[in-house]
Amino acid sequence: MSYWRIPTYLSFSFLLLILELNYRKAKIRATTHMRKVWQILGFVLVLVILTGLGTYAFMPRTQLLSYFAPEISFVRISNLLVKDNQASWQLHLSANAPLLPVQINSLQYTLSLYNKRLAQGNQPVTTQPRNKMQPIILTGNLNYTQALPAIQHQLQDNQPVNAGFKMQCQIPFIGKCSINTQEVLPFSIPVLVAPQITNLATEEIGFQHLQVVFTVQVANPNKFDCYLRHLSVKAQFPEYLAVANNIREDYLIKANQVIPIKIYSAKAITKTNKDILFQVSSTLTYNLQTAMLLEPVNAPVDQINFQATRAGSVTVAQKI
Repeated sequence: MSYWRIPTYLSFSFLLLILELNYRKAKIRATTHMRKVWQILGFVLVLVILTGLGTYAFMPRTQLLSYFAPEISFVRISNLLVKDNQASWQLHLSANAPLLPVQINSLQYTLSLYNKRLAQGNQPVTTQPRNKMQPIILTGNLNYTQALPAIQHQLQDNQPVNAGFKMQCQIPFIGKCSINTQEVLPFSIPVLVAPQITNLATEEIGFQHLQVVFTVQVANPNKFDCYLRHLSVKAQFPEYLAVANNIREDYLIKANQVIPIKIYSAKAITKTNKDILFQVSSTLTYNLQTAMLLEPVNAPVDQINFQATRAGSVTVAQKI
C-alpha cells in the first residue's frame, strides 16, 4: 500500500465515523419523536373511548338507538287478492342499517293514508340481513270497500303511505333492543272496479236453440297498463244463470281505459223460452260474479286476483 494513501484512508474513516454518529443521533431523535406520536395517538384513543362510554352512559337509550335504526323502504306488492270487501297482500320492504348490521326479529306495523288506518299487524321476520340490508315480507289485510275512497283519492295526488314500525332487533355491541321508526312509503294500492254488463241479446246456434250473449265492461282506472290473463263469469238473471268459465284470451287494458268483452254463455236456451226469458226491449236485473287475474305492466305490483260481485240492470237488445 502506498503511504500517500494513508491520509485519504484516515479522512474517509473519519467521515464514516461522523456519519455514524449523526445517524445514531437522528435515530434517537426519531425514536423520541415516534414515542411522542404514540403517546398522542394513545391519548386520542383513550379520549374517544371515554367519550363513547360517556355517550352510552348518559345519552337517552331511545336517542342512542335512533342512530342504529334501519331505514325501511318500499320494494313491491305481491299476491294481492281482492274478494268482495276484503283484500290480502304481501308487502315487500327493504331495511337498510346505517352503521352496524341490524337483525330484525319481529316487526309491528301500522299503515295509514290521509290520517286513516289502512292496515296493521305484528309478525316475525325470518329473513337474514346481507351487507346491512335485510329484506322483509309483511302479510297484511284490509277492508277494501272502506279503504277504496282513500285509494281513489291517492290515485289523483300520489299521496304516500305513512308507516309506523316497532322493531325487535339484535345489534352488535348493544344486544336485543326495541326501535320505533316512522317512514313515508311511496306506494299505492291498485284501484279495482267490479265489471258490469252493458249489452244483452240472444243468437241462434241451431234450429231449436239460442245462445245468450252479453257484453262485460272491464275498467282499468290505474296509471299502469295491465293484462287480463283469466276471466270467469256468472250472471244470474231472473230465471236464467249465464256461465262462462276460464276465458283465457289475453286482453291488454291500457291505463285509464275501459274495454268491452263479449261473453257467450255455456248454457243454451230453446227458442220457445226466448220471449219468456229474454224478450227484446225488456229490462232485466242481474247479479254478476266475476273472477279475474290481472297482470300489471311496469308497475311494482305482481299479479292481482280480483273477485267481485255487482248488481245492475240491462235492456235486452235484438243483436249485439
